Amino acid sequence: MRGRRTACSIALLLAACDVYHPEAFDRYDAGFDASLPDAGAGDAALDDAGAPVDAGGSDAGFDAGVDAGPVCDSRRPPPRGIGVGTDGPTVSFALRNVVLAQGGTGWNDLGYDLDETCSDGVGSITCEPRAGASPQIDGADGVDNATGREILVALTIGDPSLETGARAKQDAGVSAIFVTIEGWDGTDDDARVTAWTAQTVYGVPDGGARGDPLRWDGTDTFVVSETDFVDGDPARPLIVDDGAYVSGRQLVMHLPEGRTTYIPWEDNPMTLRLTDAVLVLEINADATAVTAARLAGRWALLDISTSLTQIGVCPGRSDRITIDALVERVADVRSDPTTDSLMLDCDAVSTALGFDGVPARFGGTTAVPPFSDLCGP
Repeated sequence: MRGRRTACSIALLLAACDVYHPEAFDRYDAGFDASLPDAGAGDAALDDAGAPVDAGGSDAGFDAGVDAGPVCDSRRPPPRGIGVGTDGPTVSFALRNVVLAQGGTGWNDLGYDLDETCSDGVGSITCEPRAGASPQIDGADGVDNATGREILVALTIGDPSLETGARAKQDAGVSAIFVTIEGWDGTDDDARVTAWTAQTVYGVPDGGARGDPLRWDGTDTFVVSETDFVDGDPARPLIVDDGAYVSGRQLVMHLPEGRTTYIPWEDNPMTLRLTDAVLVLEINADATAVTAARLAGRWALLDISTSLTQIGVCPGRSDRITIDALVERVADVRSDPTTDSLMLDCDAVSTALGFDGVPARFGGTTAVPPFSDLCGP
């Protein structure tokens, strides 16, 4: 099984090098308002004659000095507007092309500033690092996405086909994210809509049958998991936000606590249970495409452990011990946002994933196959 081969590859990778892959340090190219000089923070810079010159506040490290203005602006979803119009027809989209390969500066473009703090690796942190680790450094504008910056880098190096494999499953209609918007007037700004999501089980092309290739042109019908609804009732979704809104043609939906999303994996899907989670869809002018989507939130260490076991990275094995150590070291936020700034131990990893999507048709619900026991005897 590829899940176990991936885990072994990761273990070898992490055993041979620092858990922070050098690729992650490309984060400095992502737009900090001032980068550190080549001499390093606090080292004197020299002019052409060899005389010391003012290094522009380099001793401050992340902050380039008071004259440079704020280091970063908190990157958050767009705020709620005031536009309210006549409700339009219900529209639905299917999200696919999950972004798992987030190396270099890719992770910067997906996340948000979850804790509203621009952490610089020295001060301005909201929780205590675990296992003697150094504080994590945020991306541009305070972006929190340690999963993309560290964990997914390790996973995709261990298995370069991870993203393409996940996308292939979504292309076939498995574990894509189905999003429905009710009450949207179709304008760029609507201060209140209802949005709900569910996980697709399979899709059917218009005029075709289950198993036929999907067209992904807005005519496909998707059948979703009945476990995403109360008693399987399509009128009672579990992952719903009746206070969602559209701002600048971006749907902003906050996910209820404790709900699950699934990412395609080789055997079982990976369970993603986030707190403080937000899903943002950028919808084009005629609503014929989702040009970009972002799912961001806090992934508790306890939930990560459960997810690893489900995909076959089993407790007690050497590869699991190594991966657990990585996860502990990169924990950078609290799972409960109300405890930010209390300086308790970090107990979650900031997470962001990207997608795109097309209009889709709702085809009802169905049962999903049970997870395989990949860590049994």
